[in-house]
This record gives sequence, C-alpha cells and structure tokens, in this order.
Amino acid sequence: MSLNTRTAPSGRAAHIAWEFSVIATTLLATATLLFVARLWTRFSTVYRMLADDYVCAIAYVLVVVNTGLFLKSIEWALPTWTGDPSKMTLRNDTYVFYGVIAQPFWACGMASIKISIALFMLRLEPRKQCCRFLWAMIAFQVVLSVYNVLTQLISCRPLRAKWANPGDIPGRCWPNNVDTASQVTVQAFVILTDWVFALLPISFLRKVQRPLRERAIIWFLMSLGIFAGVSSIIKIQQILAMRNGDDISANAITIEMWCSIEALTGFIASCVPCLRGPFQRVLEHFGVVKQPQTSTSTSPHYPDTSYGTHVSSGKAGSGFDPSAQMKQIGSSAGDSSEKIILRNEPAARNGEIWCTTEVLMEEEERLKTP
Repeated sequence: MSLNTRTAPSGRAAHIAWEFSVIATTLLATATLLFVARLWTRFSTVYRMLADDYVCAIAYVLVVVNTGLFLKSIEWALPTWTGDPSKMTLRNDTYVFYGVIAQPFWACGMASIKISIALFMLRLEPRKQCCRFLWAMIAFQVVLSVYNVLTQLISCRPLRAKWANPGDIPGRCWPNNVDTASQVTVQAFVILTDWVFALLPISFLRKVQRPLRERAIIWFLMSLGIFAGVSSIIKIQQILAMRNGDDISANAITIEMWCSIEALTGFIASCVPCLRGPFQRVLEHFGVVKQPQTSTSTSPHYPDTSYGTHVSSGKAGSGFDPSAQMKQIGSSAGDSSEKIILRNEPAARNGEIWCTTEVLMEEEERLKTP
C-alpha cells in the first residue's frame, strides 16, 4: 500500500491516539506549571539562575517541540479537529514524517534533562568519586544523543526516503534488522541511564535531616525516571512489533506516546528537587508533614558584632549548657531549595524534647567621639 494513500485508522490506532492526546496534554501542562514555579524560585527574591537551570530551560523547549510534533501527527484525533468523524482518515506517511523529525528533539531533550539533574547533583555531592561519576554520565549523555541524532539523519539517504514511497525517491536505507538493532540498543542505554538517575537522589536524601515521610515523598517524585525506563521497555516491544507489520499505524502512535511520556515525566522529575520549599508548604497545608516548632529571639544591637543568624539547640528543661556550640546558618531569605534540603537540624530523640533558638546579631559601627 502506498504511503501517500489515505486510509481510515484502525480502531486500536484511534483509541491509542485519543489516549495519547489526553495524557500528553495533561503531562505537558504539569511540566509547564512546575517549570514556571522553578523559574519563580530563581527570580522571586534574587536572580540565581545556575547551570542546571539553563540546561533545564533548553530541555523544556526541546520537550515541547518534540511533543508538539507527535501531537501534530495525530491531529485527526484531537478535540480541535474540525473534520467529519465518519470520514476520519490517516495519511500513512504522516506519522512517519513527524516521528522522524521529532526524534532528534526527543534525543536532545532526554539528554538535557539528565544533564540538568547531574549538574544539580554536582552542587550537592562533595565526594570526588561521585563527582567524577556524574561528569562521566554527562559525557555519556552527550555521546548517546549525538549518536541517536546521527542515526536518524543518515539511516536513509536522502532523509526523505524514510517516509516517501520506495519508488518515488531514489535512495538507500539501512536494512530493517540493522535499523531495529540500532534503535533497540539506544533504548537499552536510555533505560539504564533512566534508572541510574532515578536512584541518584538516594545518595543525598540519606543526609537530609527531614522526617522520613517527607523524604520518601520527595524521592518518589524524583524517581519518576524509573517509570521513564519502563516507557523505553514498552517502546522496544512496539519497535519489534512494527517491524513484523502488525498494525503499523497503531504501533507508531504507541511509540510516539511513550516517547512523550518518558520525556515529560523525566522533565517533571528534574524540577521536583528545586521546588522543595513550596512543596514542603503544600505538604504542611494538607497535614502530610507537621510544621516544625521553633522558638526565635532577637538580640538588641550591640557594637562590633558580626551580622548573621545563629541557631543553638539543647534539651528543654536541662538549663544552660556551656558546651553548646552555635552553628551559623545564614539568613534563610535567599537560600535556594537545595541548601534548605541539606540544612542540618536537631533530630528528636526518644524521650527527649528539643528546642531551637535563633539569635540575630547585626554589625553596628561604633560611634567615634571627636
């Protein structure tokens, strides 16, 4: 059958396309909301855009373009389509064309998401071995994305031969078994890196002095990469099924759907750790975690004192402990979310009541007498 022939999509293809449109738009709206919230945390008090934020912004653009191209291929299934449902037809080369064009954006978008997470982790991880591992993962993501883009561009020469009829344009393409092996290999590495980046937060969440329930929720949201890895497994199954000629349109739409789900869930996971402050307030509002009770006192202005906020802790009712040390933590107004995450706080012990006192001291120039 000619690729240019317009045929009615199968019932399975139409159902998958409708599911894809609903899931993709929902996840895209969620990703956009979290990305705007991330930018707000970087601009609300003081401008502090860092390398991972810039890479995340690039990833957002790539993911939006990738998802938009995939949705364009199934526009006949979108609610905005104004055609006659009884005459709903699918041009067989449409999903192939948009799928080929979207793949480079998908590959670069997935690499940018993981690089953003790695750059974020580099700011929190002091150990040299872990830093070297993160830099190696960044380099691997660059190599993998370049390979994926190149294979999409050179697997057929000219590129148009990928979606055109074999007799319409003279050209050569890789054999099906070579093309399939290349795609499956890429997806296998994507699965591996998805799960590696999903497990990376465990290394620093163990050091966070926060309630176990809150840490578990944060890790769950950040570990959406595990679900992204499952998406790649499903894509491998669909790639093999499509090569066997089983309902090509339905399998192609399924691959597009899971590509978008993988990219959007990965992007959402990359934004979660940067929104720890707002996320904690939401949990406190719904009663998932309790708001910490602290006692704060401010000292008068004394000459020749240094400005800073200090916190001292001790057992209630135990009196003044001369050996207690004051730990400088700085003003929390401009702290980023990752600094708040790693702030050490006294943990409650069995049978003991702990209190926290914050003391604010400001530097004041001594008056000089003539």
